Amino acid sequence: MKPKSEKATTHSMSGNLAFALGKAWQMDKFLMAVTVLQMPVLVLLPLCTTFLSSYMVKWIGEGVSAEALTADILGLSAALLALHLMNQVMNAKINWGAMLNRMQYLTLCSEKAMDMDYENLENPQGQTKMQKALNMIYYSGSGTQQLLAQLVGMASDLVGLVAYSALIASLSPWLVLLLALMTAAAYFVNKANNVWNHRHKDDWTPLDRKIDYIWNRAGEFAAAKDIRLYGMGGWLKSLFGQFMGERMKWHKKGEIRGMGADAFGGLLNFARDGAAYGFLLYCIVEKGMSAADFVFYFGLISQYSSWLLGLIGHYGELQRTAFAFNDVREFLEIPDYFYREGTVGDISGRGNLGGMLREDFLKGDTSEGETLQESFMQENIGKKGARLPETAPEISFQDVSFGYPGSDRDTLSHLNFTVKKGEKIALVGTNGAGKTTLVKLLCGLYHADSGRILVGGKDIRSYDRDAYYTLLAAVFQEIYLLPATMEKNIALCREEEIDREKLGRVMELSGIHEKVGILPDKEKTILMKSVREDGIELSGGEKQKLALARALYKGGCIMVLDEPTAALDPVAENEIYQKYHQLTSGATSVFISHRLSSTRFCDRILFLEDGRITEEGTHEELMALGGKYAAMYEIQSRYYRDEGDGEGCMDQEVAAAL
Repeated sequence: MKPKSEKATTHSMSGNLAFALGKAWQMDKFLMAVTVLQMPVLVLLPLCTTFLSSYMVKWIGEGVSAEALTADILGLSAALLALHLMNQVMNAKINWGAMLNRMQYLTLCSEKAMDMDYENLENPQGQTKMQKALNMIYYSGSGTQQLLAQLVGMASDLVGLVAYSALIASLSPWLVLLLALMTAAAYFVNKANNVWNHRHKDDWTPLDRKIDYIWNRAGEFAAAKDIRLYGMGGWLKSLFGQFMGERMKWHKKGEIRGMGADAFGGLLNFARDGAAYGFLLYCIVEKGMSAADFVFYFGLISQYSSWLLGLIGHYGELQRTAFAFNDVREFLEIPDYFYREGTVGDISGRGNLGGMLREDFLKGDTSEGETLQESFMQENIGKKGARLPETAPEISFQDVSFGYPGSDRDTLSHLNFTVKKGEKIALVGTNGAGKTTLVKLLCGLYHADSGRILVGGKDIRSYDRDAYYTLLAAVFQEIYLLPATMEKNIALCREEEIDREKLGRVMELSGIHEKVGILPDKEKTILMKSVREDGIELSGGEKQKLALARALYKGGCIMVLDEPTAALDPVAENEIYQKYHQLTSGATSVFISHRLSSTRFCDRILFLEDGRITEEGTHEELMALGGKYAAMYEIQSRYYRDEGDGEGCMDQEVAAAL
């Protein structure tokens, strides 16, 4: 199989800034007005200070009376105080608005991560894009929060530069040209450094993700036992040190380049200021410049350097922020190719985002692609999703093949089978045979590379993605719990919306009611003590019972059970099997298990090997066939039989129950 590719999405600096400012304007127009008004205030503050110093020298030299001098100084000082107060108020407003701006992007990216196509999220490229976006929005010093301050700083630097250039030009235009050329040289050096950092970001982002993974697992409650019992601490410490070492190499390279750029800029500053101050001394000695003018122009040139350096610095920061916004946009604009609301490649992520991600918020390229899914979607663009089946549907895999991105072989190869309406089938086979991948395709978490999957006689790609999910009730091997009450973990909704009668019924069917019954707070018991101090931890079997209760509460006409009893004891497992037809009543069901005794409760068994169905039939038919299913069943069953040689693992009563 060929690796799946993604279209690169790269935006210009001006495009990213226009995007960011447009979103800030949508969020808070008054904030943008304050941002614009602060710019002249920042220019007037140092200019008034320079004028005050110059006029004080002039007034003293002219012998102005103490009363007049005091009145003038107080007047200018009052103006400076008013400007300072205005600046502080504006700073407070801008800082608060900037924080809300960052929270907006944090919310958008969180919603994107929860709503985007599953295959995009699981894809390593999607993970890298998500990590880069997270680096941009997670901290208060990130560009999404500092953008407005950087913009105000750069704009005020530019206005100040123009104003001061006009004043200095009255003394000598050549002096302005000298200062401008020196500044331009420093700018290009800084720009080259910023481009290098952005170009190599993909080199260290995977390292950041690995470092974060080890750091988070080191303190994770669920991993603590394995780390201690298997002595993994030293190994993880070694890996952490290795990744940190590689990351520090990149950090060192960046710091060396940054130090070189700063050193070059420092030399230019020294040459520039030396030439400017030398010219002022020349004017005093040769042209008879007054003391007041010397103080005035000395202040202008000193501040001019600050405007120049500030402009370079703020432009560099703004450039880095623009590049970082590119990372956020690339993540938000990862196209979803599943059918949703009649769109293809829907970068707006409409559906479950609470109205925040709208077409008027995100604009991006959705050009026609080359994949089978994109071709199908282009043919159906503008149409509504197909009508969902109202009862247990027939499921048909027609010549379906699939391979994971980057893999050189197909996980599933040319699968052909049909599950009748209401039929209960079992998928069995060795590890890696493709069982879980098959149910991921059925659940619409991935799209087949070739072939079709029909549910209710229609290609699943013709259904609206979110509507199709309502057909499914699934229990996967990895069970995700929330630090919330038991009832909320089952119903997955607000407490007031829970159907109490239904909740009690599914808890009894799944067997979790026994655990709930002995808890002081019953179904209102908080889970996950690693997050909540008053929480509890469930055993592996109890988690599976809760997951089964969750699937039963949700309901659906397709039931998918992936190793739902792997952590249960034999007695509890037998109870589930006895209820299997009741649990899957009114649904077409797909059951995955490595315990072949459980397959006897299914109507038909499919045996997978290397991504293909090699045997098919009922338990009795496959045993009579004498193939690999029969051999695997025989190996497992010997541990449940008392052969009188001391090797039996379970007593006759439990073995008979299984």
